[in-house]
Amino acid sequence: MNAARNSAVAVSSTRHGTADFLELVTRTATLDPEERGLRRRLVLLLCLSAVLLAGHVWVRMQAHALGYQSDALGRIVNRLDQERMELEMAAARESSPALLAVRARELGMQKAGLGQLRRLEPDAKP
Repeated sequence: MNAARNSAVAVSSTRHGTADFLELVTRTATLDPEERGLRRRLVLLLCLSAVLLAGHVWVRMQAHALGYQSDALGRIVNRLDQERMELEMAAARESSPALLAVRARELGMQKAGLGQLRRLEPDAKP
């Protein structure tokens, strides 16, 4: 009897205690109340750990996604800022007095003669 028990202990110790742990987790009929409470705590802690780990992974993935979106928005802002600067330069170039004078002559416009200009006062009614 002792030889059979020693061989069973030797087998379980060669498996690094895996069989004992699995047997402890899976058996239900011979649990005392204290062991049952410990098992409930273990299962609860494992479930809580899994939920926390999943939450941590989800938060990290969302942080990375927001980082990518922020980077894309930064590139868009830079491109739009450069386009705005180019448009402001083009507007300034097109509204220069020398260029406007040349274009007015091309269109046949002349300087206004006497009596052609009339000033409107803000308080005056037509």
